[in-house]
Amino acid sequence: MFTNTRNWIMAGMLGLLVACGGGGGGNSAPGVEPGPPPPGQPIPPEPIPPTPSQTPYAEATVLNAYITSVTIPDDGQPVVEFQLSDGNNNAITDLEPAEVRFTIAKLEPSPQGSATGSWQSYINRIEVPSVGPGTEPKLQATSETATEEGFTNNGDGTYQYRMARDVKTQPADIQAQADSEGLDLSYQSGYTTRVAAQFDGNPNTTANPH
Repeated sequence: MFTNTRNWIMAGMLGLLVACGGGGGGNSAPGVEPGPPPPGQPIPPEPIPPTPSQTPYAEATVLNAYITSVTIPDDGQPVVEFQLSDGNNNAITDLEPAEVRFTIAKLEPSPQGSATGSWQSYINRIEVPSVGPGTEPKLQATSETATEEGFTNNGDGTYQYRMARDVKTQPADIQAQADSEGLDLSYQSGYTTRVAAQFDGNPNTTANPH
């Protein structure tokens, strides 16, 4: 979970957030089951669960975001499920694809046998430096902004995004650059994998806590 956006949230480090609305009146005290109806009276229907309150994304001053599931199918395009609410756990249901981006990386074992290892992004771009002596292109980790095609809004504060990037097959220019730098971008299903999301476009949440 994070408070204020522009911070990456990561799968495997976040719990499940349940967004719920406020309660109303009732015919029994909290924790006490209601008794049977009076003789001759109809049996009351089961209560309808309350609809979660909703807060517009642009108006939220606090964002609570959780990645609840990540799967990598055979085609290599990760599927990320997440949910989003405000500081009062009111569901945010109007997030647009262009307001969230994702990255994914693997934890490579340390060649020295260290327990730490290093993170290698599956999503990269080639950074071309300014002209000058001693400068050369380098691979740089980047992210994928969500698109309409892969984005699903469930209407209740939960979302799904199917990434366009195939983490099992790298673009030819990216692979060539990685090879020149001695970097391994191959997909490793047995390695610890981390997915992170960043939210943009909210004028009220500008801090970058870590």
